[in-house]
Amino acid sequence: MNTRLCWVLAAVLSLGGIAYGGPKPERLRDAALHPGEVQNLSLRRMRLEQVPSVVFGMHRLKRLDLSHNRISELPDSLFLLDSLEELLVCDNRLEKLNPSILRLHRLKRLTLCQNRLAWLPQEVAQLDSLNHLDLWNNQLSTLPDALSQSSRLRWIDVRGNPVSLEVQKIWMRRLPKTKVYFSKSCNCGG
Repeated sequence: MNTRLCWVLAAVLSLGGIAYGGPKPERLRDAALHPGEVQNLSLRRMRLEQVPSVVFGMHRLKRLDLSHNRISELPDSLFLLDSLEELLVCDNRLEKLNPSILRLHRLKRLTLCQNRLAWLPQEVAQLDSLNHLDLWNNQLSTLPDALSQSSRLRWIDVRGNPVSLEVQKIWMRRLPKTKVYFSKSCNCGG
């Protein structure tokens, strides 16, 4: 295990950012030896530029917080964590979302606020369990059409995006059972 990864895991443990299904390990070594027991992992504000590979072995992981880092891409391996219910990737450098996200069939909450996303793949609509989608403060001008067919989506925040008033009205009609938050005004030339 490299020194940077040991430092990251040590910092996470010291902040209580790891929750286990069994007894909480008392040493970093235990966490590294039993990544399959981790259910909740917070790697907030770690200055990460990529998702540490040790995360991909955390098959019981339900909640992953990668917020406030420098991550520009979410790798395919992340989307093999089929127990994941919450993925928080706020305030990073994401410009696109990998279509492989559709593999996260248990994902209920997806938080992508404060990134650089200009579009979302249609695959986001195929997340059958998704009920909370936070896209605040990106560069989105519209949403995938298929998202209007999402039966469980109950909350979506699109404030701080250059969405025209016309598009806002269309989405309010398409998602009548969903709380959709748009900016009150849009100075986006539409």
